[in-house]
Amino acid sequence: MLKKIALFLFTLLFAFPNVAFGSTFSASSLCVMDMTTRQILYESNIYEHRSVASTTKIMTCLIACESNKLNDIVTVTSQMLDGTEGSLIYLKAGDKISLYDLCLGMMLSSGNDAANAVAVYLKKTIENFAEYMNDTAKSIGMNNTHFSTPSGLDKGQPYSCAHDMALLASCAMENKMFSKIVSLQSADIKINDDIKTIYNHNKLLSYNLKDGKFIGVKTGFTEKAGRCLVSAKKYENNTIICVTLNCPDDWDAHTYYTEICEKKYNYITISNEIKIDLVGGNKNYVKCRYNKKRCLLGNVKVMEYYYPFAYAPIKKGDKLGEAIVYYNDKILERLPIEADEDVKFMAECGVASRRKSEELIEMGKVKVNGHVAHIGDKINPKKDIVAVRGKKITKEERMYYIMLNKPRGYVTTVSDELGRKTVMDLVDCDARVYPVGRLDKDSEGLLILTNDGSFANALTHPKHNYAKVYRVTVRPSVNDEMLEKMRNGIEIDGRKTAPCDINIISEEEGRVVLEFILREGRNRQIRKMCEAVGLQVARLKRISIGPVKLGMLQTGKTRRLTDNEVHKLLRSSNPATQEENK
Repeated sequence: MLKKIALFLFTLLFAFPNVAFGSTFSASSLCVMDMTTRQILYESNIYEHRSVASTTKIMTCLIACESNKLNDIVTVTSQMLDGTEGSLIYLKAGDKISLYDLCLGMMLSSGNDAANAVAVYLKKTIENFAEYMNDTAKSIGMNNTHFSTPSGLDKGQPYSCAHDMALLASCAMENKMFSKIVSLQSADIKINDDIKTIYNHNKLLSYNLKDGKFIGVKTGFTEKAGRCLVSAKKYENNTIICVTLNCPDDWDAHTYYTEICEKKYNYITISNEIKIDLVGGNKNYVKCRYNKKRCLLGNVKVMEYYYPFAYAPIKKGDKLGEAIVYYNDKILERLPIEADEDVKFMAECGVASRRKSEELIEMGKVKVNGHVAHIGDKINPKKDIVAVRGKKITKEERMYYIMLNKPRGYVTTVSDELGRKTVMDLVDCDARVYPVGRLDKDSEGLLILTNDGSFANALTHPKHNYAKVYRVTVRPSVNDEMLEKMRNGIEIDGRKTAPCDINIISEEEGRVVLEFILREGRNRQIRKMCEAVGLQVARLKRISIGPVKLGMLQTGKTRRLTDNEVHKLLRSSNPATQEENK
């Protein structure tokens, strides 16, 4: 289980005009989009309905790549060749060709016969395939698109727009096989026993052979659509998608607009060094870190989730949590929080120095569960039996589960650099225990402490959203509008809170007692929610965590959780068990 620790906000300033950058290019519609974030970098008539010609084949190829049938051998039928015209790879009825080679044929040579063959092979008829194309388009947010053919020929009044085609290309380029196909300048395809070399119509792939920045995607042309081009260009660790519809000078336009948009990016480093409390070690913590450089625009937030404490031994590189990177409230990526150092077990048990411990292992004097150990072996100190020269060595084995009624004025940490009172000052235990979750200095109520890492991890992982109940006194008064806003979610630090239950317990002039039932735990969440609707929190007390209630436990006092309470907490944090109990 992981513990949500902190929120870091990077604000990156950007500005994109909605007018041309002083250019003379004549695209009827233009959209430049960041593939990862889907942010529009430049736009002109991006929602105008237009014919998109053979760029339609992007959808056809994507569907084929997602079918997991690229190795299938397709026998070409007359149905597949019906109504094909324009660009062809010159298939004949009875020809045998792989589905993969058909994708090459329609994306590099823009073969309409290849596109039709893919459609009929996968969905039996052109009509069925077109319906599937439109369903797929809706599923990825292409709300201004209607496909009628797999090739893009102007039959049945098909249309799309620059925005939707940029969105489609962004999704398609995330498919590794698709991105490989559209990046090829040439390829050999096999029709029956004949090998044929085909060439990509996308000249951008050869414009910059030195840096290879352009990596796709598809050209298109009909008399109705004019020249259409969808391109993908690498920039640092980003991919820029550019779409022009009805643009006679599309090659130059794509080079120009992508270069302009590149200059608008900002560089950020998403990183942090973390110290995680350590049980069973010769020091109190293990150093951890995550690090990632990004080239982005806009607001990026990072939420850290990591173990409240860990057990030795720890190997450098062990994952002890993750940092979730949000872009506009959507998850952009997950970065592992990894140990930055080794922490070894035997030396921490007082057997020998670390070097001597390694020598004992190399000599075969150390066994784990009866088997000779090897350097680098991992153990679970709670389950595995370690013996040196036949003698069992142990660390602290007794597990403690403690409930504390935390008073105001105490910080929820093991130690405090500012010398403030901590919750550990209130706990009398002969083992090192750690708080599970947090209550801020001004809050009070139920807090659980333990030395059982598995238990703590089970209770703090964000996917185990068990209910926590708080009694909150607010001023001056509440109304239905305030309550509804908080129940439905309040935007805090750029991210909306999850829906929650809020009930009025008592009400008097200038003072209201509310009951909050939350299934998430963000920093000072209730206080920030109340502040957002104009309420002042006078008192905040947590009265239960899952099935465990504070009850009559006096302020500042502790008691051991019963075995039944521990069992119930573990069951309440288990989604499978929750489902079973419904």
